[in-house]
This record gives sequence, C-alpha cells and structure tokens, in this order.
Amino acid sequence: MRYISFSWDDGFRRSTLRTAEIFEKFGLRAEFNIITDWTDNATLRSDDTPFADWGVWAEMKQRGHIVHPHGTNHTNKAEVPLVEAQKLILHCLDTFDKKLPGFDPRQAIFAMPYLATTPELDAWFPSVVRAFRPGGPPINPLPGPNTVRINTGGAEDCEPWLLENIEQLLAMDEGWLVLCVHALDDEGWGPVRSSFLEELLTRLTTLPNLQVLPAIDVLNLHSK
Repeated sequence: MRYISFSWDDGFRRSTLRTAEIFEKFGLRAEFNIITDWTDNATLRSDDTPFADWGVWAEMKQRGHIVHPHGTNHTNKAEVPLVEAQKLILHCLDTFDKKLPGFDPRQAIFAMPYLATTPELDAWFPSVVRAFRPGGPPINPLPGPNTVRINTGGAEDCEPWLLENIEQLLAMDEGWLVLCVHALDDEGWGPVRSSFLEELLTRLTTLPNLQVLPAIDVLNLHSK
C-alpha cells in the first residue's frame, strides 16, 4: 500500500476553510497544525485576521478534520536549550488541552517549526505525544506500532516539489509520503493554488493502491 498525507501548517483562516472544503469534496479529512499564540491572538482581531481562532478549530474537528500542535510560537526548537524547547512544547500541549475540546496528546503529532529537531527531543517526544514530524526524506517506510518520528518535507516552490515527490512514490510498490504545505493561493509560505489542489486530489483519489489519509490515520492503521 502507498499513502500520501498532506500536513497543513500554521492555520491561516481563509486557507483553512478552503482546504477543508476541498478535502470534503473528495470525502477526505484534512490535517492541520497550529501555533497556539497565533490562534489566541486571532480571537482579539477583526474577522479578516489571517489566522483561525479556536472556534474555527473546534468546528474543523466537528467536521472530522484533524488539528495538531505546531508550537506555542514558531521558535526553532533546535536553536534553543533543551529545557526551553520542552517548556514551549508542554505549554503548547497544555493550551490545546484547555482550548480544543477532545484533545488527546496520545493522538497528537507535534509538527516541528522549521522541521527542526534534536536527538534529545527525539528521545523525549514519545513520553508526551503519539508522534512528531521533523524534516527528512519525505517518503517514509510504512509505519509500525513503535513509529514515532515521521519525516516530511516542504518547499517554497511547492507545486513542482509536490509533483516530483508524488511521482517518486507512485513508482514504488509501497511507502508513505508526508507533505508539508502551508496555505492556498496567496497566503503563507510556499502556497499552492486551490485549483492545483483540486486537480491533484482528483487524480490521486482514482489511483489504485493509494490512499490519501491524515498521518494519524496511517499510524493507527499500522499500530498493531
């Protein structure tokens, strides 16, 4: 089996709503990763704020989508002392617990800002979350019950990068491609066009031996 997981970082409001709409059109669940400080601040701004608030994320969960932690802020965890990095991560998880109904860290994948990690964080993560998502070759082997690290990648010129990696996966008999995307159209870093995403999902959802699934679903399918 081959899997593709799209992982949407940062939580831009307009892109989030449009992404969810597109995924729902194909009967798919989207997977979002959000910064708690940005989400908190969104509640204090006008309706045209670039980031979604907690109400939007609660709605996304009710509609069947996945919401994961991406950090208290966007600090590069590989550039600060271990204790500080752990403190920021734990604070993020605590905020999720307080503000997102039904949050369970045992089903959370922590998306690393800048895809950056350290060996010390790698060893610590299994004690606090289900898995974590740092940088690395984005085609992973199929997971097992002890899989915690999920390599992923991203690119500023995102559309050709996505197509290149998808073609590599399709040339394989099995594998799991985890793609970091940020937003749609003119939002965020390295956005893709809404039309591109729809055309891509139209193709991917018709291919044999391929499923487009949130990363947590792939982990759970292979947890036994």
